[in-house]
Amino acid sequence: MLRSYPVLATLPGRWLGAVALLLALLLPGRSWAQAAATIRLEAEDALVYGPTKLTATAGFSGTGYVGDFSQASDSLVFNFPTQASRYDLTIRYTLPTSGARTSTVVLNGVAADKSLPSTGAAFGSVSLGRAVYAAGQNKLVIKANQGYYGIDYIELVPVVTTLVPLVNNRLEAELADLNSVTVATTPTGFSGTGFVTGFTNSDANNVSISFNLPTAGLYQLAVGYTSTFSLKVANVTTNGSKATVSFPQTSASAPFSVAGGGQVLLPAGLNTIVIGGNYGFYGIDYVQLTPTTVALPVKPAKTLVDPLATAGAKALFSYLVDLYGTKVLAGQQDDSYGNGNSEVSYVLATTGKEPAIVSMDLYDYSSAPVAAYGTPTGTTERFLTWAKSGNGRGITSLIWHWRAPADITATNGNGSVDPSGAFYTKNTSFNFAAALADTTSTRYRLLMRDIDLIAVQLKKFQAAGVPVLWRPLHETPGTFFWWGNQGPTAFKQLWQLLYTRLTVRHQLHNLIWVYSINDVPDAAWYPGDAYVDIASADEYQATIDPNVNLSSKWDAMKTLVAPRKLVALSESGSLANPDQIRGYATWWSWFCAWQGTYIRNQQVGFLRSLYNDRDIITKDKLADWQGTALAAKSGAAAVSAGLAVYPNPTSGAMLNLGLRLTAAQEVGVELVNSLGQRVATLRPRLQAGDNQLQLPLAGVAPGIYQVLVRPATGPALSQRVQVL
Repeated sequence: MLRSYPVLATLPGRWLGAVALLLALLLPGRSWAQAAATIRLEAEDALVYGPTKLTATAGFSGTGYVGDFSQASDSLVFNFPTQASRYDLTIRYTLPTSGARTSTVVLNGVAADKSLPSTGAAFGSVSLGRAVYAAGQNKLVIKANQGYYGIDYIELVPVVTTLVPLVNNRLEAELADLNSVTVATTPTGFSGTGFVTGFTNSDANNVSISFNLPTAGLYQLAVGYTSTFSLKVANVTTNGSKATVSFPQTSASAPFSVAGGGQVLLPAGLNTIVIGGNYGFYGIDYVQLTPTTVALPVKPAKTLVDPLATAGAKALFSYLVDLYGTKVLAGQQDDSYGNGNSEVSYVLATTGKEPAIVSMDLYDYSSAPVAAYGTPTGTTERFLTWAKSGNGRGITSLIWHWRAPADITATNGNGSVDPSGAFYTKNTSFNFAAALADTTSTRYRLLMRDIDLIAVQLKKFQAAGVPVLWRPLHETPGTFFWWGNQGPTAFKQLWQLLYTRLTVRHQLHNLIWVYSINDVPDAAWYPGDAYVDIASADEYQATIDPNVNLSSKWDAMKTLVAPRKLVALSESGSLANPDQIRGYATWWSWFCAWQGTYIRNQQVGFLRSLYNDRDIITKDKLADWQGTALAAKSGAAAVSAGLAVYPNPTSGAMLNLGLRLTAAQEVGVELVNSLGQRVATLRPRLQAGDNQLQLPLAGVAPGIYQVLVRPATGPALSQRVQVL
């Protein structure tokens, strides 16, 4: 996906702990308020390591302030008790120099970077966000980052919190704190005394549901809602951890429904769930919490959909299956790999590690951009250097923002056709459903031409012995790309055509086929188990946050394909958090951060901890999966020797096949044309040892075909044949 969003820097929402609150006489239909005292802590009274007490800038509180944090080891440590409550935390500081400086703040072991704007010859304040604090002792450390600032004090202001009664694990939204939203009673059918409406696309319009939870644990979250207009999406933030929930359209006869929101890890005591924003104009009825548990994902079979997959592709896939459920591979999108502004170089410089997977885009290799700009020189070769760099074990992923082959409506300033954004539906009127319906049409041949162009580049990877995580036609059921704008049937036809053209016509067998969704996966769009090796999700939210909860997307993907396929996080703005991976058992096969601001605006402390986490596989931790592939090559010739096809070329009424089997069994035999259509089939019962059989060719047109033999046990066999 090519997109950009603003970034809001806040401290992580993991400032959680056990909260011991005792509420008496909680009655259904009533809510309760809770408050604590404001806490102000003077910097000169804290533990100071390096900086000194200063009085040069007028306007400080207390007896002075602490500065100037010019050395890397300079730090200030506050130890303080709090009640079990929610507090807004601010820092009062002075920064006389022009331009902003960055400080690193560590609260109860969780680090975040905070930008401090210049205050001139005065003091100013910045917010460090709102968080739940446990009853007991806390520790906040301010560490030098860019330095040359002074700290006057920190202040924690309690937030008056309305506590919503938890009745049979249900929280009624109308009893919560309402921010620019209102309670409604029409339409009827809601739970409780009403529901909350007035939500827009702005996060400022929200309902904040605070409650006292008796027992810590993992809970399944569900949201009662109404959405009479269309499919809507809400942001759901639980104790600072962000997620989304989708609301399918409800009907006039049944205006209220329930949507799953994934799992949430909740401490005992005070918790807050905030719902609002994203794709608004929905209504919130209630939140339901159900205690739950999670299990490790089941490993799928180590079988690729291409029966002629290369030894390298098989070895890589086997390695991915072995890791599944125990480790997650780090990935990075990097179309500039090999150039000076490479994202991999940024990650390496920031974390000391390289990703295990690098994804790159072949968007310039189709007829429209080639006609406009010429065939790119060296792009594929530059991408190929990744797999051979370092220890030679780096994993290659390729996507293809396929620019429409015709009917591009976008133009340049001079009125000429502009293909640069022709992968977007808004920039083309190309009707690929009509093209697929008429295989003799000019537009169908244009599709074939583009597939043939991309095949030229993919063959370079196969010739170099590099298996590829191949992710074409990405992000359906979204309609913003042209391949998703004409419904699921046409999309699946296009996917299957692409698969067949590349594997049969172009004999590309180094591809591991990765299907990726956006938003909510829909089984109607799934190309089918016979055409997909791995299912993946692309996930973007309005802000980059290390605490985004991805469990709802994980659950949806597992519902779609588990346990048949691996599940991966193929694109994301916010990265997978190892603590949440372990807590929610969301063991994505890999994650892949999108490029540009999406990786460069990640909190540096979080990025470093992520790339050095024990459960994240970086390039230096990759096993020698390629060595396994080399060892397997000797077995490939013996498998191919089990099938003989003659005469070849043939012009007779029958095609002769010789087949050697290790055991008696039923065998499927297919003759497949270059479009992937089965033009002749057999399903005989054969004996162990040598077998001779004939495949009728009556009505088979001249051309190049693939004979596919699929034994009930053992690997599939294939051989090309020319019919004259």
